[in-house]
Amino acid sequence: MNKLAFDDFPAFYTEDNRRNRGFNPVSKSFLETKFSVLLPADVVKDKHVLDLGSCYGAASYTGIEVQEIYAQQSQH
Repeated sequence: MNKLAFDDFPAFYTEDNRRNRGFNPVSKSFLETKFSVLLPADVVKDKHVLDLGSCYGAASYTGIEVQEIYAQQSQH
């Protein structure tokens, strides 16, 4: 079985506040399915990705967030 991005970075789904919403909650399987369709590996390999609605930060990223609370969280 291939290792997937969320295997190394579980905080993207374990700490995402959308995991608690009633409709379409965020989970590991939800994100893996969503991104395998929207951003297949052969399309994004060796590319830069602009995440509009980044919600959470990473070691290094460029993100645009319009919700103030998420912008603050992504800076920590």
